[in-house]
Amino acid sequence: MTKHNGRYYLQYATPGTVTEWYCDTVMEGDSATGPFRHVDYAPASLKVGGFMGSAGHSCVFQDKHGNSWRITTMWVGVHDLFERRLGLFPVGFDAEGRMFTETAMGDYPQMMPQGPRETKASPLAGWWGQSFGKLCTASTSITNRSPGQAADEDCRTWWSAQTGQAGEWFQMDLGKPTRVNAVQVNFAEQDCVSKSVPAGGEFQRYRLTASDDGRQWRSLSAPGVKRQAGDGVRESIGPHDYLALAAPQTLRFLKVENVFTPAGGKFALRDLRVFGPGGGEPPAPVRGLKVTRHADDDRNATVTWTPSPKADGYLIRFGIAPDKLFQTIQVQGGTNAALTTHALNRGVKYVWRVDAFNANGLTQGAPSEAN
Repeated sequence: MTKHNGRYYLQYATPGTVTEWYCDTVMEGDSATGPFRHVDYAPASLKVGGFMGSAGHSCVFQDKHGNSWRITTMWVGVHDLFERRLGLFPVGFDAEGRMFTETAMGDYPQMMPQGPRETKASPLAGWWGQSFGKLCTASTSITNRSPGQAADEDCRTWWSAQTGQAGEWFQMDLGKPTRVNAVQVNFAEQDCVSKSVPAGGEFQRYRLTASDDGRQWRSLSAPGVKRQAGDGVRESIGPHDYLALAAPQTLRFLKVENVFTPAGGKFALRDLRVFGPGGGEPPAPVRGLKVTRHADDDRNATVTWTPSPKADGYLIRFGIAPDKLFQTIQVQGGTNAALTTHALNRGVKYVWRVDAFNANGLTQGAPSEAN
């Protein structure tokens, strides 16, 4: 339950725990004990697509500036059907009191507000993904775990070396000199033989280096709570090590070299994610948007569009008005041109928009008429 401006918001998770469509819906009331009424803008927390999806089973809290945040569970579901991570997203209320959670590209770098946040201000840092689909090589690979699977923006696939020995490595070629502001190294648990953690912890240790030519390498370091173990070795307490560089660097190649893999596992990466401003041209606006509500069940709709040249993916936004497109579904891959969603409310008319993004930015499309 959340109270805002005298209104009570009863939030609860929908079915679908083991999919990225898992979300939290909301009902409104004038008392903490109800009655509660259905709202046309639900759900209140939905994140589909991107590196990691799902935004259900959550809780809303306020920071010291009075900003509202939602901490959610996000679905991985690889080693166990209920395997999850935690996500953190801004929460807002529009002028009429409608509650929404800003999850669009929510697994990209965001900036923490230093005061009260503007309701419609984007939390994104403006650093775009530079690593999607880039050429990757490795010291060794096991069957069905090739290097390219660590550059596909999908936490449910990964590359794995044949061993967990020191010296195994993974390398990414960004294709050209690229300004880099942040790197996220996402480790995978391949063939771990122990699920227990010894006293004092057991950390993934690795070196992260950069190069302009693939021959001369330099260490990359970043400030923060994660530990530097000396000799360029970094210790990652958890499986997702995020490094915001102290100063942006221009580089072409990145290498992750294993020093120690815990639990007897093999050295493996879900994704090596690289972020920066790009500097080139964003994709052209999406055209040819068409939305068809299903005649047998209007909770379902199929969205089609004409692919935008040079797009890496799309954001399908929808809501009850052009300025209330609170729901977002992310589709990775510029050649995609269709999506079917089952997340609508019966009898509610929606406005739709498809935005295109790539390594240089995002271009908004034109909104559709209510459907």
